Amino acid sequence: RAGCPNGCSGHGTCGIDEVCQCYPGWGTDGHAGGDCSDRFCPFELAWVDNPTREGDRHSYAECANKGECNRKSGECVCYAGYEGKGCGRQSCPGQCSGHGTCEYVKDLSFGIVHNEYYDGSTDALSGLGIGGRTFQDHSFDSDRSRMCVCDAGWDRLACQT
Repeated sequence: RAGCPNGCSGHGTCGIDEVCQCYPGWGTDGHAGGDCSDRFCPFELAWVDNPTREGDRHSYAECANKGECNRKSGECVCYAGYEGKGCGRQSCPGQCSGHGTCEYVKDLSFGIVHNEYYDGSTDALSGLGIGGRTFQDHSFDSDRSRMCVCDAGWDRLACQT
């Protein structure tokens, strides 16, 4: 039907009352409907958002609330420090300067070497002498947060010195 806005842009069908029924992944300005001229971007668990009245948090959000949606391509342009489909994971600073690897925090252990992930408050917390311990908290970001593991002789956040 010719009465639908912009003929549904070729990305939907004109329905009752001359309202576009957009094909999946299409809408207008990030919302379903309209003239179906814009693409949606991937939704991932939000890194930041407001809790619901029930206290739920980390709802799904376009580009995980850490990027902007390119409505023409349907791809996220992630903010610095985030990458992947829908900006769903952290990137490592400076790609670890070429002197280390970018690892998921959930896969790392702590307490292997003195002062590594150790606050010095008591030797009982250090893990020294018993080998490394892994993080037991598998929160929403356990497979999204990453950090550099530096090669021997390199340290700092991005293995730069």
